[in-house]
Amino acid sequence: MLEEWDWSEHFAGQPETLRYLNLVADKFSLRRDIQFRSRVAAALYAEHTHSWHITLDDGSRFSTRFLLTAIGPLSSPTMPRIEGVETFGGQSFHTARWPHEPVAFTGQRVAVIGTGATGVQTIQTIAKDVGHLTVFQRTPNWCAPLHNSKIDAETQKKIKANYPEMFRRCQETFACFIHTPDRRRTFEVSDEEREAFYEKLYAEPGFGIWQGNFRDILIDRKANATISDFVARKIRQRVKNQQVAEKLIPRNHGFGTRRLPLETFYYEVYNQDNVELVDITETPSRQPASRPAIANTNSTSSSTPPASMPSPAASTGSTSRAWTACG
Repeated sequence: MLEEWDWSEHFAGQPETLRYLNLVADKFSLRRDIQFRSRVAAALYAEHTHSWHITLDDGSRFSTRFLLTAIGPLSSPTMPRIEGVETFGGQSFHTARWPHEPVAFTGQRVAVIGTGATGVQTIQTIAKDVGHLTVFQRTPNWCAPLHNSKIDAETQKKIKANYPEMFRRCQETFACFIHTPDRRRTFEVSDEEREAFYEKLYAEPGFGIWQGNFRDILIDRKANATISDFVARKIRQRVKNQQVAEKLIPRNHGFGTRRLPLETFYYEVYNQDNVELVDITETPSRQPASRPAIANTNSTSSSTPPASMPSPAASTGSTSRAWTACG
C-alpha cells in the first residue's frame, strides 16, 4: 500500500487524506467490518470471559475481546453560548460538523470565533476570499510555520525507501513523531548558538521546533522563556500593527506547553485591510443581529456590521474546534 500511494505534498490536505483512507478501506476490504451511525449505550467488562459486552442504543448487542473507544477528547462539539443566537439569520457552521458541499466565502462578511488549531487553519484559508473577516479571540495560541511543500519524484523515492526507518523512529520517540529532543539543555550553549538553533528550527517543516528542541524547554520555566521570547519576536516581525501583534502573543502559557498549531502565513492575514482582530476579553458581549451580521469560527455574514462577541465563556477558542456563521 505504501509503495502504491504517492503523496502530493508533505502535509496532505483533507481531500487527499480522505482519498487515501478510502483506498485503504477498499484495498483491505475494511468496510465489511465497519458499522457507522451507531451509538454505544453501554459497555460492560466480563471478568470471567475476559470480554466486553456492548449494547448499542438500538438494542443491538455484541461481545468482543477488545474494545477501543478512540473517541478523542474533542469528540463532542461545543457551540458558542451566545444569547439570542437563534435569531441569527445567516449561515453558521461548526468546523467539527462542516458540510460536505462547498461553502462560498467569496465577498462575504465572515466572523470566526476561536483561534485554536482549527480556527487558525480556517482563518488563513478563507482570508484571501472573504470581503471582510472578523476574528473573535479569547485566548491566543503559540503557532509555528508549517513550511509545507510539494513532493517531487526523487523525494517520493527517498520517502518510500525510508518508511521502515520512519516507523522505527516514531516508535522510539516520546510523541511518536520523527523528531527527538535535542540532548543539550537550553543554557548549555551560548546566546548566539541558541538563537541560531531556534532560527534553524523555525525555518524547518513540521513539529521540530516543538518536539526537536532543547530537552528542557517544557520543564524549565527559564528555558521555556527563551523560546517563548523568540517566537514572540517572530510574531512582532510578521504582524505590522504592533497592537494587533501583542494581542496574538499568549501571556498565560509558554511556547509548546499546549498543543502547537502549525500555520501557513497565518500572522500575515492580520496585515490585510479587510481583517479585524477582536479580543473578547476587552469587548462587551451583546446579542447578534437578526439579519446576517455575525459569523463565528468559520463564519460569514452579510453587509450588516458584525455584532460584538460573547463573554469569554462562550468562545470555542479553548479547543481546536470552531463555529462559523455565514450571511
